[in-house]
Amino acid sequence: MPVWNSREIVWLAMESFCRQETRLPWELIVYEEKHREACGRDYFKLYVSRLNKTGCVGFSYITQDGKLALSEKWAALGRKADPRSKMFCACDADNYYQKYMVNDAYTAYIEGYDFLTDKRGYAYDINTKVFVEYKKPEGNTGFQMCYSTDLVRKLPRVKQHKLLNTWIYSNARPKKAKVLKQHLTNLITNGHNNISGHRGRMMAKFEHPFYETDKKLTDILPADVAKRLMLM
Repeated sequence: MPVWNSREIVWLAMESFCRQETRLPWELIVYEEKHREACGRDYFKLYVSRLNKTGCVGFSYITQDGKLALSEKWAALGRKADPRSKMFCACDADNYYQKYMVNDAYTAYIEGYDFLTDKRGYAYDINTKVFVEYKKPEGNTGFQMCYSTDLVRKLPRVKQHKLLNTWIYSNARPKKAKVLKQHLTNLITNGHNNISGHRGRMMAKFEHPFYETDKKLTDILPADVAKRLMLM
């Protein structure tokens, strides 16, 4: 998980990791630059005991002075992964990932896939409280994206600041993709990152791939997580 924003929103992704329902061993690797709003290693260590209860057997924290392009962070994260790792879940710091993410990734691996994604989910604008459904059947990428770790280890160390999902996919070049058909409760947020400039406008106008929904935030997230997010 690369962190580019403040701890005001990073808690959301961390809560989703702490609520994974799996008996599989997995690791969490965080990449965060040193800056004024950095969370710091000690912030993430506060979650370690809860992470361990979900099967997390390793936690790594990478940091450095100076700014890196997100593409460089993903490349570094891939190379940091445990040599025994089979699948790499590419997670952003301001999203909430559904509780079967780790299980879904491993299931895809044993079925012979080297990439897993979904085409539906939900999105929430923290500032305007707009809540919409995401539906994008076209294209290669989606919300939850898990790659063969071997593919992520080979990502080039080049500078790419935008369209990172497309960049990762085009450079990883998976050969067999699986589209997730169940557990479609992943949530992306808008308002606390610095790379999604047009997302809020598109959500407010229900522009593709964002659509009106009769669901509520409390239908998607655990009650305490939804309440905390709505109070931001």
